[in-house]
Amino acid sequence: MFARHLEVNEFLDIVMVTPKKIWKQVICLDNGIAGIVYGFLDQGTFYYLDRFYPSKQKEEEIQNMDFYELHKELYTKLNLKVHLVAQQFHLN
Repeated sequence: MFARHLEVNEFLDIVMVTPKKIWKQVICLDNGIAGIVYGFLDQGTFYYLDRFYPSKQKEEEIQNMDFYELHKELYTKLNLKVHLVAQQFHLN
């Protein structure tokens, strides 16, 4: 299993054609800001919306972060989380 990001339009296109159960994942970034990432499982892949939703108090800090650094961190953390869950439930 692995994680793959989708842009908003891709995410919505898939979900609108074939309804999926949407999962929310809480991710804590290296700078200590926690937030939610939404996604769904499909054929052994966790597809996630390439957006990070922190608390209202932390939105400005996230907006000041480098977009590519945030993207890289989300990709790394979500792939690690998916891999660990798959191992725990013997899904690999």
